[in-house]
Amino acid sequence: MSAARFVSALAAVSTFAFAGVAGAQEAPAPVAAPAPAPAAAAAPAAAAPADAATPTLGVIAPVERENSINLNPLGALVGSYSVNYQHLFKGGHGLLIEADYASSSGSDADTSSWGGLLGYRWHINGTQNSWFLGLSVDYSVGNGTASITHMQTGQPTSKYTMDITSLGVTGNVGKRWQMDNGLNVTLRVGAGYGKHTVDSNSTDPDAKKAEKSLNDLLEFFPFAVDGELSLGYSF
Repeated sequence: MSAARFVSALAAVSTFAFAGVAGAQEAPAPVAAPAPAPAAAAAPAAAAPADAATPTLGVIAPVERENSINLNPLGALVGSYSVNYQHLFKGGHGLLIEADYASSSGSDADTSSWGGLLGYRWHINGTQNSWFLGLSVDYSVGNGTASITHMQTGQPTSKYTMDITSLGVTGNVGKRWQMDNGLNVTLRVGAGYGKHTVDSNSTDPDAKKAEKSLNDLLEFFPFAVDGELSLGYSF
């Protein structure tokens, strides 16, 4: 082998060896594969549309009791009895109808009377359980017997029968306590104008004198009072 060829071969070997070493040094390190992206969260299932035919549950308001009947139990202690009926319309407007009877007796006089009342009530809360304002008209008739002893003349005791009529127009305020079981307690007080007339139904001078005196007295007190403390049931 000639020296020139040996040098050329050596140079080729050296170049190959250097290229191999350089290639081994410069070869890039393997890149790690990127981590897989997290799976996307599943979208929430869409709410099923409400079925229009499916009934919905709700709170049912209790039905207001429209009618009531009340009695006055305490009146029996003084010989007075009354019963009333009320119908409550929408808006708290009430119509009241009342009937009453009273009687009393004493050593010198006995009386009895009966009458009726027509009234209006406005329940402020619009329900039975409420304060109320009212206006009423009442009319009553009655009679009584009175005994008069003629002390000056010495004549025996005489008895006279008198008829009494009364007309009253009164305003009132009251409160009804309505319970869930239907029972109620009602209180009312009122006053207004009243006209009272007495007729002796006799031509006896003493009876006519007593009649006139009583009517003159009543003209000075043209008042009427109204009251109620009753126990009743609403339905």
